[in-house]
Amino acid sequence: MNPEYFEILSYIRKNFPKSQLVQLTHGKRFADEEFAKRISSIDNYQIVLPLHGYNSATHDKVVWIDGSFKQVIKALFNIIKYKNNGQIIEVRTVITKYSYKYLEKIYKLILKLFPEVDNVVTIFMEFEWHAIHNIKEVGVTYTEVMDQNKEIFQKYSSIMKDFKLYHFPLCTVDKSLWPYLWRTLPDVEIEFLDQCKGCALKKYCMWVHEWYIPHNGSSEIKAFSQEDIKSINIEENLSNFEFNPIISVR
Repeated sequence: MNPEYFEILSYIRKNFPKSQLVQLTHGKRFADEEFAKRISSIDNYQIVLPLHGYNSATHDKVVWIDGSFKQVIKALFNIIKYKNNGQIIEVRTVITKYSYKYLEKIYKLILKLFPEVDNVVTIFMEFEWHAIHNIKEVGVTYTEVMDQNKEIFQKYSSIMKDFKLYHFPLCTVDKSLWPYLWRTLPDVEIEFLDQCKGCALKKYCMWVHEWYIPHNGSSEIKAFSQEDIKSINIEENLSNFEFNPIISVR
């Protein structure tokens, strides 16, 4: 909405040429083709858009704006059409009670319409703000999500260009998916539980969002013993250990 948007981006790019610009947007401006066309002038630029459903009914229900699904779909087509080789397109879906049962339909939509998308990120909901006020409608547990989606995550993590899972503790996810877990919550928002202190894999884990336990309890959180992991071989991601600590698990 800022009339000097591209001038600001150009200024940052000129003065900080090595810094990646990351734009989070719900797509409204980029649905305007003339606006989207101008993005090709910006290098080292990542555009992140949300896709919370596989059609208007499922997406618009989360966003609370009628027409938002058509808007973000048009924005994605425009961005892909005009992007340059120094740009990255990321699509994010937040897991809630609304969305966790149709994640595969969202992935299929992305692959069908937008195979050029660079990153597909699936984020477990944060228990705060509107989510807490509407917890009975949107609240979901790690167990419910994984019972429904373990095989789906396994399937699409091998198909997508770059598949990522945000905000999951290690013990709530099958070890085949550990290389796709990213630690993206700030320290002030996570809880280190008593049972986590003796966990043999705690250095790899994000732990738990601070408001998850008051709403869902802690029974899902289990510590790994040395005996549990003696047959597991983890290859560490030394180049990006802080955020994505595991490359592979054998």
